[in-house]
Amino acid sequence: MEQAVLSIQSFVSLGHVGNRVACWALERLGFEVWPVPSVWFAHHPGYGPPAGSRFAAEWLREVLDGLLGTAPLERCGGILTGYLGGLEQGPVVLEAVARLRGPRPDIPWLCDPVLGEEGRGLFLPRPLAGFLRDRLVPAADIVTPNLFELGWLTDTEPVDVPSARRAARRLRARGPHTVLATGVPAAGGKGIGVLLESAAGSFWIETPRLACRAHGTGDLLAALYLGRLLRGDGPKTALEAAVSVLYAIIEETVRADAGELRLPSCETFAAAARPRFRAIPLDDRGQSGAAGSPAD
Repeated sequence: MEQAVLSIQSFVSLGHVGNRVACWALERLGFEVWPVPSVWFAHHPGYGPPAGSRFAAEWLREVLDGLLGTAPLERCGGILTGYLGGLEQGPVVLEAVARLRGPRPDIPWLCDPVLGEEGRGLFLPRPLAGFLRDRLVPAADIVTPNLFELGWLTDTEPVDVPSARRAARRLRARGPHTVLATGVPAAGGKGIGVLLESAAGSFWIETPRLACRAHGTGDLLAALYLGRLLRGDGPKTALEAAVSVLYAIIEETVRADAGELRLPSCETFAAAARPRFRAIPLDDRGQSGAAGSPAD
C-alpha cells in the first residue's frame, strides 16, 4: 500500500522551497503527499519581499479538517512541518498531529524549525519563534535545525562539531529523539556537514563546500531524510542517502550557475541507491574515529 505524508509548510509559485521541494522529493521516493500550505507567496525571499497570503488559523483548520475527515488516514506514514505563517497556526498544527496520532501514536513527525539563519538572525516574530521552541519542537520526533536555529533553540553558540553536538544533546533532552543539525563547519574550514544525534548513535557526515545561491536546501534535506526513514532505512543509512542526493542536486545547480535548485534535471537522483558520502560515528567527545567521509 502506497504511504502518504502530510506536509504543512510554505508554498511559492516561483522557486523551489517548502512544499514545492518537499513534494518533489517525497513523490520521487514513492510517496503520496498531502500538502497543506501555511502561506502562499509569489516567490521566496531571495526575490525580495514576499507577496501573497499568510493563511488565518481558521482557514488552515478548515483545510486540515476537510483533508483528515476525507483522506484514508491509515495510509498516512509520516508528518512533515516547516515554515509557519503566524503564531495562531501553531495550535492548529498540534491539533492535526494529535488527530493523526490518536489511533496511531507511532506516526513519525519531522519538524523543520524554520526560524532564521546566520547573518540574518530570526526572520519570524519572536512569539512564533517561541512557540516553535516551547511547543512544536518538544512534541516532534525529529527536528532539523540549521546551525543558527540550533543555537537559538538551546541558547548556545555552536561553532563546530563538538559544540553543535552539545547543543543537539540539550535539544534532544527537551523531547525530540533525533536532532539533525545542518550547516555545521568541518574542522579546517574547507568542508561542511550534518550532525545526527539520536538514540541510534551520533554521526557526522561531511561534504565539500559548494557556492550555491539557491534556496530550499534545508527543506529538501528534511524531506529526503524523512522519506528514506519511511522507506525503512535506519538513521545512519537515511542520513547518507539524503545528504548524497542533496549534494548531487546542489552540484548540478552550481554547474548550471542556476539561482534555483535544478530539480527538473535531477529526476534520477532522488531515489539513488548508492550513497556518495558516508556517515562517521562520533565518540563521547564528539570526535570522529576516521577522517573524511566520501564513500568508496
